[in-house]
Amino acid sequence: MPPQVPSPLRRLLPLSQTLAPVPLLYLSRRLFSSSVSAPRSPFIRAAGLRPLAYRGQSSRDHLRRGSSTARKEPEGMASGGGGGKDAGVAFNKTRAEGKDGRKDRSMELKNRRANPISTTSYVQILGTGMDTQDTAPSILLFFDKQRFIFNAGEGLQRFCTEHKIKLSKIDHIFFTRVCSETAGGLPGLVLTLAGMGDEGMSVHPSDVLGPSIPGPIVLLVDCPTEYHMRELFLLQSLSCFYEDSSCQTENAKKVNCIIHLGPSSVTNTVDYQNWMKSFGTTQHIMAGHENKNMEIPILKGSARISSRLNFLCPQLFPSSGFWPVEPANDIALEKIKSTPFQTCESVTAANLLKFQLRPYAQLGLDRASIPSLCSYGDIVDELISEIPEIKEVPEQISKFWPSVDQKSAPPSAGKDVLMVEEPWINKDSCLPDVLDEQMNSAKFQDDSSLRESGGRKRRKCNSETPCCVENATREDMEITFLGTGSSQPSKYRNVSSIYINMFAQGGMLLDCGEGTLGQLKRRFGVSGADEIVKNLRCIWISHIHADHHTGVARVLALRSKLLNGVPHKPLLVIGPGQLLRFLNAYSTLEDLDMQFLDCRRTLKASVEDLLSDNVTESATTQIENTMFVPGSRMENYNKKPASHRDTTALANLKEILDKSGLEILYSVPVVHCPQAFGVVLRAKEKVSSAGKAIPGWKLVYSGDTRPCPALVDASRDATVLIHEATFEDSMQDEAIARNHSTTKEAIEVGTGAYRIILTHFSQRYPKIPVFDEEDMRKTCIAFDLMSVNLADLPVLPKVLPHLKLLFKDEMVVEESDEVLEAVV
Repeated sequence: MPPQVPSPLRRLLPLSQTLAPVPLLYLSRRLFSSSVSAPRSPFIRAAGLRPLAYRGQSSRDHLRRGSSTARKEPEGMASGGGGGKDAGVAFNKTRAEGKDGRKDRSMELKNRRANPISTTSYVQILGTGMDTQDTAPSILLFFDKQRFIFNAGEGLQRFCTEHKIKLSKIDHIFFTRVCSETAGGLPGLVLTLAGMGDEGMSVHPSDVLGPSIPGPIVLLVDCPTEYHMRELFLLQSLSCFYEDSSCQTENAKKVNCIIHLGPSSVTNTVDYQNWMKSFGTTQHIMAGHENKNMEIPILKGSARISSRLNFLCPQLFPSSGFWPVEPANDIALEKIKSTPFQTCESVTAANLLKFQLRPYAQLGLDRASIPSLCSYGDIVDELISEIPEIKEVPEQISKFWPSVDQKSAPPSAGKDVLMVEEPWINKDSCLPDVLDEQMNSAKFQDDSSLRESGGRKRRKCNSETPCCVENATREDMEITFLGTGSSQPSKYRNVSSIYINMFAQGGMLLDCGEGTLGQLKRRFGVSGADEIVKNLRCIWISHIHADHHTGVARVLALRSKLLNGVPHKPLLVIGPGQLLRFLNAYSTLEDLDMQFLDCRRTLKASVEDLLSDNVTESATTQIENTMFVPGSRMENYNKKPASHRDTTALANLKEILDKSGLEILYSVPVVHCPQAFGVVLRAKEKVSSAGKAIPGWKLVYSGDTRPCPALVDASRDATVLIHEATFEDSMQDEAIARNHSTTKEAIEVGTGAYRIILTHFSQRYPKIPVFDEEDMRKTCIAFDLMSVNLADLPVLPKVLPHLKLLFKDEMVVEESDEVLEAVV
């Protein structure tokens, strides 16, 4: 019997009692119905073999997507505590309580038989992870009216949107291995498929390959380590495919194509190459990770936007969308090169490369769909030809930053360096005290909890610029937006994730939607992202909607792998209680090496008690379990004793804050869904070279929410407020129905903050949201891969008008047309 884990991934557990070997998983369009494949091999699949059935129900409540496009007006509207100037702000009480029960749509599909004589069929490489190496590539088996997917790593849905691969006809999903690398995109993909309605196809291979007409044979081989090779070579089920097979002539079978998914460290070994040769003239396609693929962006639309933004403002957009190939360290390949060994003839997989199966006249490789290559220079030339006046904008923007001597500050060295700082500015430079701006920002007030120490005097600051900003170095803190869209990944915006970089003191993630790891690699490079993952202090998750948390397992699994054999502590994950169920399910598949702490244990009073060393057993057992904002009509308190696990995690939190240079981190209940939170981070004060105390910066992140008093209070004297702005101002009714905020509402919440950065935009705004420029005097909008250094905060509002020129001809896309087009 499998462990009784209350999670959609519960269906995967019978397939993975050990990490290796793991049988291939088959998943049909019936929601989370799965089965173990007939072949004995844990890593090989022959197209057309029929799997055995294994059925069961599963819960998916905690995987609901935070949709921003639903039109139905839910019941249960209410008015709670006010935000901004209003005495009260309306919200959807039913949704906030988790009672907006959306009916699960049936995954039962219609039967349509394909004609095996006239059908078009091919296998195609879907190059997810080819450039970032964060996830396994997927393989599409295509028929006229059916689609089969092999592996569904993170980013698959966004990839299909980018390349207009229709998801509506995906009828079955297979996995060569069951782990976050191959299945990380499954939750989001199934939510999309479940929302499409009843039309589609159906549970069988006999509908595709008629028994009277033998079809071409394709093998998918995923041999992840050298440990698996011996079992692969001894498989009796493959013996009839070998060229020197001892099988009877009538039983001998010719393999037309083998797609190898294993890494080059395995496939380049002499033994593996000899095994490949045993198939004779079979076409071999090497689809494992190879360094040379890193210079070709798979998400061309996203890379194009990144290149354009980098051209305009490299200070805020350091990633050009392209990066050089990192040096390879392929020991197996070097061994082969040093010997006279003749490797097996093969081709390297390219994104969207096809191998045609039918009609027979076209049997073989088809490169017609491979995207054309373009460079950063090509994209910039295209931009200037489209908008000639934009050529002068980079120089205008650069004037907001002071010129510096590039040789005056050599970069730091050592294990704590996570990135190479931009060469155009040194680490000790800061923006001039006086910028010609008219900003309506509140006067910065010293927080009462920051005390004078050692008789030091606080420096008096400019009335508009907080001391922590005025005295900032470029290695204090930097915010990188890894995903700024809502609901589901789109062509130009990934789902929610923010990386807080504290440089030598580590970093943390605020929310971690699907594809977070891939975005880290696009921003910092493959090796740079690995260093960031290793140096994470904690991951904080705002609520349980899928667009905010389904990337956590992939990040945790990679960290566990990178730190294997190195002394370290489990990574602290702070989130709503339901998140633990999701992570526990994944941890049965692979080691996540994490420690969990419920957000309800990190409310302000509890953390302040912890940090003041006044935590007693009685105090620990009386931590508030708050579902909704105190003072709202949904106020609900529960007293639960803290477990030993919570006490240990709280002690770990205290140590993390100290090592991260943070004075405090606490969660703030907000109004969105049950157990939804915002978060406050405040850095410790530092001492200037003159011996004066400088207050630390304060960052507030809203998560998803309606305007609420708790967040308004938390945002007072904030250095920067990151607030969701899902809808434009004219769509307030929609914002209320979905318990999100409009642009104006988000700005009003941040009245007491120095700077506001808006994020989590509806997918109806694919490139740039709609906003009123009158409201943006101290506000900026976030883009994917945008990095905002603490020292850059004064200049943000001045940059925005220049960025708007880039999108002057863009139109609002109603109901996420690009996403829906790819789906149906």
